Amino acid sequence: MLGPLLNGDLMPPDEEKVDGNTWGLYFARGASISERKRFPSYLRLSSHSRFIDVEDGFGFDTFGDNIYKIKVIVDDRRYFVAGTYDQSSRECNMALQSYGCSEKLKGDLVIFCLSKYQPERFLETFPRFKNAKEKQEVTCRILTSFCKTVKAHIEKKAELYHIIRG
Repeated sequence: MLGPLLNGDLMPPDEEKVDGNTWGLYFARGASISERKRFPSYLRLSSHSRFIDVEDGFGFDTFGDNIYKIKVIVDDRRYFVAGTYDQSSRECNMALQSYGCSEKLKGDLVIFCLSKYQPERFLETFPRFKNAKEKQEVTCRILTSFCKTVKAHIEKKAELYHIIRG
């Protein structure tokens, strides 16, 4: 097993999987801006499900941290968000501020975009928006929803919802 997988908990058998990569918008704790990054993934041929090994794409200092996986829905579009949270860390993720997010997160996170018309397919880029301001607002809503949900779960022992609206 390769660690926590996104979009499925069981790895498909070798004869049913195809190795690949999936693009994500990665917010590293030690960076000041987000970056486009590829994560190892596996396609199950029979169902067209994609299994993403998010732990392999995170920084070396996140190994052993829990990875929280949430589907965020913003304006009828779905995004998979995976991230870590280390409450004992003194370092907050400054890359979130590049999209206007005022929430503080002590961890890394990545956003994966799903196709609006083919729900099993991950996009290789962010969906099209009318302008850069709309893209920034949607990204900020995704980040804010994820951060608030994970922080409430860890700090206030609230239930962790796996599907939320941003």
